[in-house]
Amino acid sequence: MTLRQYLILMAVCTLAAWALWAAVLLLIDPESGGLIGVVFFYASLALALTGLNSILGLLVRTRWNKNELISRLAAASFRQAIWFALAVVIALILNRRQILTWWLVLIIVLSFAILEFFFLSAKRRM
Repeated sequence: MTLRQYLILMAVCTLAAWALWAAVLLLIDPESGGLIGVVFFYASLALALTGLNSILGLLVRTRWNKNELISRLAAASFRQAIWFALAVVIALILNRRQILTWWLVLIIVLSFAILEFFFLSAKRRM
């Protein structure tokens, strides 16, 4: 696949994810929807953030790494977008429970950074 095909596919999926998040936001009341409403809200937000950040990450990576395979750049971009989306959702959940502090944010960021370094070092060994 070419870069343009990757971007079109990712853009379509990302737009669908943002539409899903908007539908959840408009149609489901998180307070009266119970646990299902809250799960749909955070899951759709995570999907939308993953899509947006993977597109942005792929664009940045293709500027820096012109000789690398696009599929590898897309995989790394998608993986890091997942980490970012999970960190945001975890922070929002902690904030909703009113237990979010700066040191918890630091622990979240460091945890995902260590996880990413693990994936990078495992890739180099292969």
